[in-house]
Amino acid sequence: MAQFIQNWLVAVDDSVTASWAFSYATSMMDKQNGHLFILNVHDEPTAMYAGYAAPDLLTRLAEVEDLRAKKILVHYGLKAQHIGIKFTMMKGTDSNAGELICQTIKRYNIKQVVTGRREIGEFKRFVTGSTSKYIMENAEDCNVTIVKTPVGPEFDQNHIMGEKADLITLIHQIEEVEAERKTISERISEGATETKDRIVEGVTETKDKLVETVTPIKEKITETKDRIVEGVTETKDLIVEGVTETKDKLVEGATVVREESKRVIDEARLASERAALEAKVAKDCIVDEAKHVNLEAKIGKDRIRERLVDVFAFKDDKNTAGGDHVHKIEEEHKTKDVQIEVTKITIQNRKRSH
Repeated sequence: MAQFIQNWLVAVDDSVTASWAFSYATSMMDKQNGHLFILNVHDEPTAMYAGYAAPDLLTRLAEVEDLRAKKILVHYGLKAQHIGIKFTMMKGTDSNAGELICQTIKRYNIKQVVTGRREIGEFKRFVTGSTSKYIMENAEDCNVTIVKTPVGPEFDQNHIMGEKADLITLIHQIEEVEAERKTISERISEGATETKDRIVEGVTETKDKLVETVTPIKEKITETKDRIVEGVTETKDLIVEGVTETKDKLVEGATVVREESKRVIDEARLASERAALEAKVAKDCIVDEAKHVNLEAKIGKDRIRERLVDVFAFKDDKNTAGGDHVHKIEEEHKTKDVQIEVTKITIQNRKRSH
């Protein structure tokens, strides 16, 4: 039956609490079935000094930090080998050590994390934050143990002194690296000062060039402004002149329209009066015509009556009256015909007068 292998991770550096964390992890883990990941994380020089140091100095500083990390890992690797546990040494560079440790936990399926707690000032802890606190709050699916002091019987004074002796040896080795690092830092500071002076000189020179460039532009802007003001004034005068001319034309046009309207009204009034007069004349003609028609009808009626009387009288007296009576009737008829002709001529004359 296969044994369950549990992965542990201990974060180490050159501090005493890191040695306590390593001792705690190796004493608590299952040495037969467990696997220990020993991780060291340091700051990346290119991120800290970018823009202030030459590339060769940054490269040399990165080599120093890498050598320092390897010495720390070799120290704890030898101790793990002596204890007889399976281990893997890892190193990384990141400005946020806690974030890199959390990424390692997730990638390698770490179930137990042990780390120390460095003694840093309250202000620095407030500004930069605590790596152990970051791991405790952000590590997923694992247990986090923060070792502040030795715990358990195996952490006796002799054991602590032994750890300190080992650390003293490691610290002496690191001091050599630190001395070289200080030299590089001093060179970086000198380079940063020189770079700063060059930047100030370049900024001053750039400022002078900008002033030289801006002055002609300013003069051109002033000249353009004057031209714009002159053009605006001329345009304003043209607009005022055009508005005045347009106003006069509108007034003249309004006068013409008013006179034309008056003429149209007068013509309409005259047309209305003429139409009324023509209507009255037509009405009078119609009335006179009706009277003449009635008169003709009456004359015709009388003539028919007279003829009837003559006919009946002729029948009664045809033998007595004889030819004389007939001659009398014909004369009467001629007289009436003359009256009818005179009446028609009178009616026609009246129509012409109208």
